[in-house]
Amino acid sequence: MSQHLGRGYAAYDTVMLGSAPAHVGYMTNGTRITMTGTYGMSVFTIPGDTNANWGFPHTTGTVLVRNTGPGPFGSPSNETFTAMGTDSRTRFGAGNITLVSGGASNRVQSGQDFSSLDIVQLTFAPEPAALLQLASALVGLGGLVWWRARSRR
Repeated sequence: MSQHLGRGYAAYDTVMLGSAPAHVGYMTNGTRITMTGTYGMSVFTIPGDTNANWGFPHTTGTVLVRNTGPGPFGSPSNETFTAMGTDSRTRFGAGNITLVSGGASNRVQSGQDFSSLDIVQLTFAPEPAALLQLASALVGLGGLVWWRARSRR
């Protein structure tokens, strides 16, 4: 599944998915455990398919991704993901920007739909104040004048 999150507006492509064996597995405390070897023989083979993917650009606004199509193995999928970006920088440029984007995938033959969100947080250091920039420029110019005067002796 590859939705091209953050690319352009309605970025679209297709990906060919090969068939793969499905293994028996279970979840414990949020960790997926898949049995392998003699006791973890594949139960069946998932057929190949074509993923149609749509991705949307990053924004500091609100992203809502809603999926109302069929989910894995024909189960109903009623997913709604929402995220809000922020721009909380000061007037000197210090602070954080949170960018969000969404995407959706559809497996063409099986009709399964998937959706996801991507969140990127950027942190910026403050810019020096204007007075500090002016003072350092004057010190630099003063140093050049002093160096030039000494080199002419």
